[in-house]
Amino acid sequence: MFFRRFLEKTKRWFKLESWEASVEAASGPNVTEEDLLQFALDSNVMVRCAVAKNPSAPTHILFFLCNDKSFDVRKHVASNPQSDAKTLKKLYADDYSVVRSRAVKNKNTPIESVPNIIKDDFELKKELVISTETPTSILDFLAKDAQVNIRYLVATHPKTTLETLLHLSKDDDWWPRYGCLQNPNVTKEIVRHLVSDPVERVSKYAISHHFAKEISCFF
Repeated sequence: MFFRRFLEKTKRWFKLESWEASVEAASGPNVTEEDLLQFALDSNVMVRCAVAKNPSAPTHILFFLCNDKSFDVRKHVASNPQSDAKTLKKLYADDYSVVRSRAVKNKNTPIESVPNIIKDDFELKKELVISTETPTSILDFLAKDAQVNIRYLVATHPKTTLETLLHLSKDDDWWPRYGCLQNPNVTKEIVRHLVSDPVERVSKYAISHHFAKEISCFF
């Protein structure tokens, strides 16, 4: 009985060692295309993820992996700088918003195509505005979104530009204006503007802002 358990444990150990070795090999910059293709067919999802993340992976292998059954593999393909337009187009329509978001943020996605990709995809928009990796150009676009909660999240985003913050501080809805005060990069000028906001919740929050103590005209 003891020997049988020992044998099973040894087999599992060797299997784990083989898996780890494959991940390391698939992640390397000098791995051959032939080996990458074999790793892309591996039954272990972590090995396929290693291929999907490898910036040296050829575009045709990435396109093959963008159809992988694993969400984790596809999301790494979406972030890979070698993924081409054909691969990204496939991932824009992925069932998972995280994958779609990563594909939109990929440097190979032209900014002019973003409006057509996003359209009315609320889950995708939400993923973009909560991600710290979203480019400012996409945030600028989403600051004009028809959905007020998306504009609010843009207002709170640390990468939102000052120009966009100024725009949102004058939003017709109070929620994005309130969000501007929560942004770590909000300026004294914006706080000064919002201290006299017609919505009490916004004006009170502005008065309680630490900038308010530095500007005597608030009192």
